[in-house]
Amino acid sequence: MHKLLERQLKRALGDINVANLTSGWRAFLEMVDKTYVHFDEDRALLDHSLDLSSREHGELTRHLQEEIKKKEAHMNETEKLRVLHEQEIAELKRQLNASSQ
Repeated sequence: MHKLLERQLKRALGDINVANLTSGWRAFLEMVDKTYVHFDEDRALLDHSLDLSSREHGELTRHLQEEIKKKEAHMNETEKLRVLHEQEIAELKRQLNASSQ
């Protein structure tokens, strides 16, 4: 019998011998017992599913954080190159202006 059901029966009725109950009450207690067992099984399955989902979410989050870091590094490098090209263009324009005067 499920431990929770045993505790509840003991709390409500004291020490009883289930074998002394009528067949109707025994059948009822069996149904309640099976319900508790199924609930525990469902809960274990749900806990397992949540654990898997949590791990998958964590892995996805780490992957996305890595991608963000890569993109930011690429953007920083691109910005450095843009500034450098602007400086080179400005210098070429100065040289062009100086040579045309």
